[in-house]
Amino acid sequence: MGAGLALVIASCGSPPREIPSPLSAVPETATGDAGVATAGVATAAGASGSASGATLDAGVAIATDGASPPSVAFGTIADRLELTFTGDIMFGGTFGGKWRPQDAPDDFDPLAAIAPQLKSDLALINLETTVVNKIPIDKLIGNLRFAARPDQVATLPRNGVKVVTIANNHACDLDGPGVVETSTRLRELGITAIGAARTEGPLLRVETVEVRGWRIGFIAATTRLNRSQAKGDPKVPLVAEKDFANTVVPLVKAARADHDLVFVVVHWGIQYADDPESWQVEAAHAIIDAGADGLIGHHPHILHRLERYKGGIIAYSLGNFLFNNALPLQRNTAVLRLGFSHAKHCLDLVALHPAAIFPAPVHHPQPAKGSMFEEIVERTTRLSRKGPHPTQLTVEGDRIVAPSACPR
Repeated sequence: MGAGLALVIASCGSPPREIPSPLSAVPETATGDAGVATAGVATAAGASGSASGATLDAGVAIATDGASPPSVAFGTIADRLELTFTGDIMFGGTFGGKWRPQDAPDDFDPLAAIAPQLKSDLALINLETTVVNKIPIDKLIGNLRFAARPDQVATLPRNGVKVVTIANNHACDLDGPGVVETSTRLRELGITAIGAARTEGPLLRVETVEVRGWRIGFIAATTRLNRSQAKGDPKVPLVAEKDFANTVVPLVKAARADHDLVFVVVHWGIQYADDPESWQVEAAHAIIDAGADGLIGHHPHILHRLERYKGGIIAYSLGNFLFNNALPLQRNTAVLRLGFSHAKHCLDLVALHPAAIFPAPVHHPQPAKGSMFEEIVERTTRLSRKGPHPTQLTVEGDRIVAPSACPR
């Protein structure tokens, strides 16, 4: 990081503060078993800590602290990889000062209807809630504090989602104890969290996921945090807006050297605004220029434009996904699907699967049809034509597609 730049350090009771943070990227590697790729981590200097690595299902491994997953057969790498991404997921919170849970009936899975659209080699969502065994409802004073039980969150791995980002403004909704327990409960569910709060080691880092032989580097951060944090609690990867590009770009460059794909996943922007701010556009372009294959954003709670920029893809906001909000604009959402060709070294598919949030029996997403589908097509195509790099979207069957960087 250049002179004069600072990384925001926030620990879940004291106000966020800025400390000088010279940046160094130190990749670590590990080896693994047949069918499961190696995983490691590239790190940036700053205060943070470590999360345990976990092997997912066949062909997928993660290490967020340089821990060694099982080894991989030399040279096995899939010719093609598809990834899916969504926006915000939560399972209950305080609204208007009242606790409003999203408790599904025993015979209803809130992600079952959208599972075919989520299916890919790796699905990643923004988990915008703490996860604890016992929700302290009597202590949830105030508005918009989110919490979920493990049995609610279990819908994620049941429907193929085993990697989540938890770097968002609700990370500290249950303060320090909630931050610590969230990581524990997710591990128990077989879910690996990127962008987790840490107590030591580098705060902002490249977290390496290996899928079918592909090394994918994720950098997860938030520019917003709802609650101040107490001294000694784990620290959230919170980066000031003014420093975002200059903080993240060196990490992208370091990750590019030893990863097949690099993504920045960021919680940012203005809620309910139709367009990203100018600083977001500049930062996104700088990140792609540095070598990232894509930037995935969320926080505004509505869909923003897709932008094909050079060889990469920018999704400024994927909106809500499983959320206690079925108002006309906020209910419209989508699953973003990206396909990559290893032989051609390029992005060969950019597609949105339009979806909508329905309120009963609990809020849940399902594929958009009819007028809801048309609403999402109209909005995304109109917004994507805006900005310095207009992107032409077209409809192919039940999905919206953007130009790829290479022929499929």
